[in-house]
Amino acid sequence: MTEEQKNSDIKEENTPQKRAWWEIPARGAVFFVILFVMMPGHWYRAAYLYTIGRLFPVSMESRISKISDKVQRRLDLQEIPSELRILVLKAEKQVELWGKMSSGTWKKINYYPIFSLPEGVGPKLRKEELKTPEGIYKIASLDPDHLYALAIKLDYPSQEDLNIAAEEKRSAEDMKTDFLLHGFGYSKKHISMTNSGMEELFYLIHKVGKEKTTVLISPCDYRKDYEISAKQSWLKKRYEEMKKLMSEMQETKEKKDAASGKN
Repeated sequence: MTEEQKNSDIKEENTPQKRAWWEIPARGAVFFVILFVMMPGHWYRAAYLYTIGRLFPVSMESRISKISDKVQRRLDLQEIPSELRILVLKAEKQVELWGKMSSGTWKKINYYPIFSLPEGVGPKLRKEELKTPEGIYKIASLDPDHLYALAIKLDYPSQEDLNIAAEEKRSAEDMKTDFLLHGFGYSKKHISMTNSGMEELFYLIHKVGKEKTTVLISPCDYRKDYEISAKQSWLKKRYEEMKKLMSEMQETKEKKDAASGKN
């Protein structure tokens, strides 16, 4: 190889290769696809709700119509309960759905894992506290088109909460904030569940009625051997009341065996 050929080869090696015209757009497209896949689901919901979604709000009737068939198939209920109790167990990170049947007994309809909830110890006493309320609540409203798919708003703070705040010289205004159970997605301030679980709660609350639904939020499952302990007398009384209501919601051995497929 001549000296001239060697110099030509070296020059060719050191010359940067010209990119094809499609490489930069292709890399950009791959980046946006990866970003799209990794984005939390509620970001899509937010983008939709604050843009196109404003033109097409979802009504309660259309949402119930959309989820009713699949919820009925999953639950396979022989009758619609006359009352509902939703039991939220903070320590167990579980929600139980119970219905009062025509026999007068409470039946465990289903149970669901909690994805996230404010884990501060004790009940929520101020709106800025990252804690979960503890007590017996009613349903304030149902949101069929929430950022996290579906949402159930509790009547927190309840009138009892406000009365206790006044007795303890705490500001009632400092308590007033929304507290929700909602569909899948991380939230520091509310209780997040699976979307399928929320569909079942949402559907049955709508069928049975908000006024006939009670939500118990307990620090733990008092049907187990937990000792009731609280510094405030009102809180101890509240725990005792929840324990009493929980005692009405017991699965018999026969029901457990039937659920597990045993004879």
